Amino acid sequence: MLADVFQVALFQLADVTLMVSVYNKKSMKKKEMIGWFALGNDWLVPVNDWLVQVNDWLVPVNDWLVQVNDWLVQVNDWLVQVNDMLISSR
Repeated sequence: MLADVFQVALFQLADVTLMVSVYNKKSMKKKEMIGWFALGNDWLVPVNDWLVQVNDWLVPVNDWLVQVNDWLVQVNDWLVQVNDMLISSR
């Protein structure tokens, strides 16, 4: 575990951003970054990146849900037809 201490004057805190990068310990030689977060002046930057990543994930999920919904509509239509056939055969 690394611990670095950086002295910052109290009046400079508003201008400072602390960025923490997280790396995969097993592949430190490859410098494989798992993720990062930032606290301070530019804290909105990772939030924006996170929102973009969430949106990139939600688009295929939404497409999948639309497909599932279409499938459920088709199944429902089929069940209505089967029900109608059963009623008419009585």
